[in-house]
Amino acid sequence: MTRNIYIVCEKCDKGFDFPATPEQMHALDDSSKSIQDIFPELSSGERELFISGMCGECFDKVFEAFEEWSEA
Repeated sequence: MTRNIYIVCEKCDKGFDFPATPEQMHALDDSSKSIQDIFPELSSGERELFISGMCGECFDKVFEAFEEWSEA
């Protein structure tokens, strides 16, 4: 039986639902597992929510601004 994991982006407050199996839910508690191994079906932007708390769009905006700043 799958359950949904609901994550809200810390930057834009947009919410996202992800279906997860009991095995995936258990694996999230195991710090030795990478999010790519737990949720290979998610895009890198979707997985970013689990890693940094930011959606892929916000993550890209933050690092785009950082790159512009570092190149100046």
